[in-house]
Order: sequence, then C-alpha cells, then structure tokens
Amino acid sequence: MNATLFYTKYENLQVSEFNGNAFVVKNAAETAVKGVEVDARWVIADNWDLTANIALLDFEYQAYDGAAPTVRQSELLGQATQSLTGKTGAFAPDYSGNIALNYEANVFSGYTLSANLALNFTDEFFLEQDLDPLAHQNAYEKINLRIGLLDADDKWSLSLLVNNLTDKSTFSQANDVPVLSYAHRFLVERPRSVLLQAAFFF
Repeated sequence: MNATLFYTKYENLQVSEFNGNAFVVKNAAETAVKGVEVDARWVIADNWDLTANIALLDFEYQAYDGAAPTVRQSELLGQATQSLTGKTGAFAPDYSGNIALNYEANVFSGYTLSANLALNFTDEFFLEQDLDPLAHQNAYEKINLRIGLLDADDKWSLSLLVNNLTDKSTFSQANDVPVLSYAHRFLVERPRSVLLQAAFFF
C-alpha cells in the first residue's frame, strides 16, 4: 500500500472560462488544493489479486471575486461577475478512483490467460468553470471488462474488451450555447463498447 498527502496553494491562478461566445482568462487570486491518494494491491490467492486506487480531493477558491456569472445571474439578476470565494472548482470531485479484480494463469501448455474486471467511480462535479447547476455531472460508477490470451512464445495476443459494461450515460464537458439563453451543449462519453483487439510482436 502507498499513500500520498498533498497540499498546494496557488496565487493568481489563471482560469479559462467560456462566456457563451469565446474563452476568456480570469484570475483567481488564491486557490488551495489538498487531498490524499492511496493505492493498494492484495494478493487474494494463486492467480488472483485485487488492486485499488482512491483519491480524496478538497479544491477551494480562497479568493475569487471576479468570476464569470452563470447565464441566470447575468440575464435575470444583472450580474457582471460572481464570487466563487469558498467554492470548489470545475472537474474537482471530492472522491474518485477504481477497484480492479485481476486473474492470470497458464493454460493450453504455455499460453497465458488474463482477465480484468474494473470498477471506476467518481463523486459529482461541475462541468463548467462558472459552476452553473445546469452543467453538473452526478456521481457515477462504470465497469470495464478485459479478457486476454497471450501465446506461449509471446508473439501474439488476442483480447476482448467491454468498456462501460452497464451502459452508463455520463458527460465529460458542457458549455453555454451562443445566442440561445440557458441552452447548454454536452459532450457525451462513449456508451457501452465491445472491442476485439489483436496484437503481433516482432
């Protein structure tokens, strides 16, 4: 098991924000980022092991009074800026990580069979720097599966991969849509995908 504690304080952090028409750079006077990262491996039995990686994150703008407002703040409340002092940042979940069950064994007189079942998870987070509640990703978990076969002479391998096994729908990014108030465009992450992968080694 390994663990890392970190604390970083930024002064005059440059933050890129999309205002609906273009990206503008703002200055977050003071920002503190602290947390812990833990990774571990447990050998369960012959051919089996369990690995885990977990990160806990605390991101806080300690002084950021000139942040770009949300569309609602701008159009309904007439705000030219908003204060994000004491708030988190975009893409900063409180926790994230993965847990994986791994199997590897020799089969068929020297071939290597391997399998990996992984659970990836994250807490909720904002998708825009203005922390618009409309651009928000809920906490989720995703499962990936990989089964592989490596030949006895290490000359080729064949793998079956199933990503996002439960077909979870999630977003990786969001932006305001120019001209259309309150409209957002979202970048949707890949749905369930099944891949057959072959490799040859020279």
